[in-house]
Amino acid sequence: MPSDGIIASMDGEFVYVDIYGGGGPPSWQRCKAVLTQKGIWLKYGQKKLSIPLASITSIGRDVSQRISKSFDAYISISYLDKDGEEKLLALAGDDQKHLKRFRLSLVYLQARRMKVFVLHPAEVGGVIQSDSRWRKGVLGIKRKMTDEGDFTDTIIVKPEKGKTIVIPVDDVEKVGTKAQTIGKSEREVITIKYTLEDETYGTYIYSKSSGRLMEYLTEYLHEKGIMMKQSASVMMTGGADKGPSFSQIEEEILVALYSGVSPLEMNSFVEGIDGVDELETIYDRMIADGLVEVVRLRKEVQLTSKGRGIVNKMMELKVEDETSLF
Repeated sequence: MPSDGIIASMDGEFVYVDIYGGGGPPSWQRCKAVLTQKGIWLKYGQKKLSIPLASITSIGRDVSQRISKSFDAYISISYLDKDGEEKLLALAGDDQKHLKRFRLSLVYLQARRMKVFVLHPAEVGGVIQSDSRWRKGVLGIKRKMTDEGDFTDTIIVKPEKGKTIVIPVDDVEKVGTKAQTIGKSEREVITIKYTLEDETYGTYIYSKSSGRLMEYLTEYLHEKGIMMKQSASVMMTGGADKGPSFSQIEEEILVALYSGVSPLEMNSFVEGIDGVDELETIYDRMIADGLVEVVRLRKEVQLTSKGRGIVNKMMELKVEDETSLF
């Protein structure tokens, strides 16, 4: 096992999962898991298992029902062994903090450099930019560590022509996918909505490794509290988590802030607020939940990325309710 180049490590256990069903109950093995620049090492008993990063085909498959662990309690890793056979294992950690760090570092390493096609800006302020064109480029992720051991990431795309595209991941409020025509082919691309210098942008990215980029964005935004992570089974059965609940007044305040209404004009814009004290109490609660942040004294606030993400989710749910047949 390598002694240098270690990105993350943890004590835990792992189990192989039968991809095609059947078989007996899973047998867990105690292990020491180490993540390096080149791959994962699992040491169990007197044995060692090496999983090169290049052999990993996917991260995050939902195997909860197979191993009797919640979706956030393990990392599922699919990879090709030396014979080209696909293997799937679940890796759990003794410490939840170490598991999260291991998972985030793994998806970061998988996505940190790839060839892409980029459409930027695809949208500005929600308006589609018809004069933008797809360009080839290289995507990288720059990670900045803090003295406290935390980190912030920035996606940097360098197109063959034109200016470098910089996307601070902490300012991303929504990611998704949509069909787009690139050249003569229709592709499923990743859509990234984010705020930069008080303007909202939409950037579209396509790559043969788009799955790795989506895994990274999902994990990062989930860990930062900006986006909710859901297991594949929950999403496919229509049981998606609708997120935190708000009163009617709180919803109206969030949407008003999202729409650009000044917090100092909120009393006259939203009906039902019983004076300045009640409004400041609501702002205090939203600040504690990470939805808004203070930009000046006397509670002048603006939405955070998490807050904007919540409003996006509320708007989607309202559209779904209005178009429902039931």
